[in-house]
Amino acid sequence: MNRKKLATYAFLVRFYFAHHLGRIWGSARMQEGARDKFLANYREDWILPLTPEERRVFPSLEACVSCGLCTSECLLASPPGNLCGEIRVDPRILAVAYARSTPEFPAARDLIKQCNDCGLCEEVCPTDTPLKKLAKFIADKLAA
Repeated sequence: MNRKKLATYAFLVRFYFAHHLGRIWGSARMQEGARDKFLANYREDWILPLTPEERRVFPSLEACVSCGLCTSECLLASPPGNLCGEIRVDPRILAVAYARSTPEFPAARDLIKQCNDCGLCEEVCPTDTPLKKLAKFIADKLAA
């Protein structure tokens, strides 16, 4: 084996052990304040951490196929022909904002404020997307 190859292997072995030992010994130091630092750095961009429970619930909340049935049943949605500059209330915004990522949550803020929690959107949903639960989740994250 030539010297360059041997030196490369020695470097890789040293790096491997240094990396793993550093992770073991330094993990407590790194974790101290890491979450707070993360939140401080990314809060303005609405990149928010999710708890393990929120991650478990995630798949059931992203079942929306954007069929529009919820919008047709929503009491706050403007009639289909009435698009004269009015803000149209569309429950699908909740599912779209959630399915994309947390930076999209502010787009759903107006809908959540206007929603009267009647549940008609959930009743007609063919995929049983829990829109009321989704609205509460997004509202809680926006308030945090």
